[in-house]
Amino acid sequence: MSIRHINDKGQTIPPAMGEMPQGWEAYDFNVNWFLYHLPHFEKLIDWRLEIDRSIRILEVGCYEGMSTVWFLENLCKSVQDTIVSVDWYDGLNGQSWIDIKDRAVSNIRKTGKEPQCNLMLAKSEEAMTSLTRSRFDLIYIDGDHREKAVHSDSVFAWRYLLATGGIILWDDYFCPTKVEREGVRAGLARFCKDCNVELRFLGNAAYVIKG
Repeated sequence: MSIRHINDKGQTIPPAMGEMPQGWEAYDFNVNWFLYHLPHFEKLIDWRLEIDRSIRILEVGCYEGMSTVWFLENLCKSVQDTIVSVDWYDGLNGQSWIDIKDRAVSNIRKTGKEPQCNLMLAKSEEAMTSLTRSRFDLIYIDGDHREKAVHSDSVFAWRYLLATGGIILWDDYFCPTKVEREGVRAGLARFCKDCNVELRFLGNAAYVIKG
């Protein structure tokens, strides 16, 4: 589905933020970016119910683990369902990335599904290259928002990691922060041209399905 996010002055309007899910009081999140997706990502639960086998999810960009927790709780219903979550935690922007990584590890552990999650501490290109023997049903890309990184992560995921019938989702196509929004859009424009695909939209996220 397509949702209008531009007002009459051409300004980007972020989609409405969802509520913190019930039962999440035990988790430790300092940012709530992922909540914008919740009113729309409910459709992914219906998608999961239509699949009568185990699934594999790849997440590029974990941060504090909010999206990882949501995927584990809502899509990884079988003990055979797994997620690989990749983040470099490299100390950009002067933040204490060790604390953020430890918070992600703690949040994942609190789901009770830690054995189903492989948190890879690596750059996206290194991690994805090591996963080429695997195929993923859902790939969520929310890592480096610069054009070159968005393009390379997307092309590699599409060509070498996404299963037939699988979905790639990208965060922040409608990000209110101009520099990040423009990086994502420019990278995806190149990806669409190189891979001959057309974007669809689900709330704040862009997506494609591999036919």
